[in-house]
Amino acid sequence: MSNIHHLGGADSTACKPFFVDWLNCWQQFPEGSYPDFLGGRVVSINAFNGQCSFTSCSVLDEDTGEVTESWALSGGEDLDYNVPKFASHRGSFETNLMIRFVNGRLEVRGNPSAYGRLDNVFGIGLDESIEIYNQVLESLGLPCFTVGEETKTWLQREQKFVTDYTGVRITRVDLTCNYAVGMGNVRNYHKWLARQKLYRSATSDDDLQKLVQREYSTVYLSTSAYWMNVKAYDKAQAIEDVALPEYKKRLKAAAREGRIPKNQIDLLYNEAENYLMQLAAWCAEIGLTRLEYSLKNRWFAQRDGLGDWEPGTTESDLLDFVEEEAQKISDRAMVHQVEDFSSLTPAEYGTLDRWKKGFDIREYYSKSGFYKVRSSILKKTGYDIAARPVGLDKLTESRPVYFQVRPLSLASAPSFYQMPQVA
Repeated sequence: MSNIHHLGGADSTACKPFFVDWLNCWQQFPEGSYPDFLGGRVVSINAFNGQCSFTSCSVLDEDTGEVTESWALSGGEDLDYNVPKFASHRGSFETNLMIRFVNGRLEVRGNPSAYGRLDNVFGIGLDESIEIYNQVLESLGLPCFTVGEETKTWLQREQKFVTDYTGVRITRVDLTCNYAVGMGNVRNYHKWLARQKLYRSATSDDDLQKLVQREYSTVYLSTSAYWMNVKAYDKAQAIEDVALPEYKKRLKAAAREGRIPKNQIDLLYNEAENYLMQLAAWCAEIGLTRLEYSLKNRWFAQRDGLGDWEPGTTESDLLDFVEEEAQKISDRAMVHQVEDFSSLTPAEYGTLDRWKKGFDIREYYSKSGFYKVRSSILKKTGYDIAARPVGLDKLTESRPVYFQVRPLSLASAPSFYQMPQVA
């Protein structure tokens, strides 16, 4: 297909398990340096078919006879600019980039790893994502995102310095990693994940029942609108249930708008279906589950300067954080083919036994005492007594002791996998 290319040669992404699955960023430019982009409207740019450009032209006002300079779109059939606000995130199959430029403030939101692609089983890093955004911005005649400098301004009335950054700033990034847990093991792994309480905003017991109804195709470890979301989902099912139907909708929309002939819909869909179903089968064969960390604006606000983009450095710092978080899960998912409790003290063994029987261990300890015994038992056995007591739903412990969990990078992709080139 014209907008998809086979990967040619190794690059920096090939060995990185984590990649960008969504990116919101903005930069302030001097007011008046560029006109507002389409009157400040949000523009949805679809990479489905062809390029679009943005050029200056003279416009005659029929009422006053005045001639003014304005902007015209070439290839505007690929633009949807009648959007009063940023479109909501519709899922990992999103292929549009949302752009707004008004009063010198440039904002872009979207999924750079999915932009112009059928899938994003594997994606690109943060620096490559900024590069993708800049390619689109340049094609529209807009300024590109840049590295900036930190400035400090003294506020006399408040008697304090205010720090600002002149370059591009990140307000949200979703970093994701694929894990292979073995054919037929994704649901069991998700069931185990759902029971862990790694974060304060973990899934409630009531919401846990909803996951049961959905057969654990998706589980949430943290749910926060402004801080951090963490979820894991079955990628093979997502391709079949989401990616293919969404692509069919995009083809029909393109035909209605005259961008492709109607008789091409089935041909293009069948071509995509062959590739995506082959990819879904590969995901199912290895038991691919995707772990996604969505770092929101409040998370960045609590980490001074981490959202100020510096090539290499920002990406490295973000990867250090998510890899450390993912390691917490890996530590709990260690394989213990033969359970060994010999290192536990009698009190710790009794505590673990009560937890297995469904008792809430917090009732037996002070707050500090609970966290002390929890840490000791977790380190010695891999069991976390802060997780939901097993007896609550009369299920046996589903800690993944019968299969390995291994991260996948682009180097693990099958030979038929298609990946875009970042120029």
